[in-house]
Amino acid sequence: MLLTTENLLPLVLSYSLPPEKAAALARLCEAEGVLHFCIPPRHYLLPISSLPVADGGPADASPLDPPALPEEMLLFKGFPDKALVRFLRAFREAGLEKIELKASLTPHNAAWDSLRLYTELCQERDALR
Repeated sequence: MLLTTENLLPLVLSYSLPPEKAAALARLCEAEGVLHFCIPPRHYLLPISSLPVADGGPADASPLDPPALPEEMLLFKGFPDKALVRFLRAFREAGLEKIELKASLTPHNAAWDSLRLYTELCQERDALR
């Protein structure tokens, strides 16, 4: 299955989470009926909409292997507004440490690769400070 804006199941893609935090997020996602995939650095240069996600996670990798992102990041797909609010509340209530860089998949950013999304989110955050 490819990650597209048309897929119906809610999905959280995580980047650069330490293993214990990724495991806690996976447990939360399972409890909330949400799919979760950790995106490895070898997939950062693929267009977000082309990230293949299936039972085993992304399969096809870029021939380049960039370093892991220096910060944690989450990308949400397929969450109706109220469902995303509920999920973020459950995230806080589960005691998971805040992740500053978050985005929803849109037709605009679906063509970006993960590094561009990271850069854009950093620029937005810095502009708001």
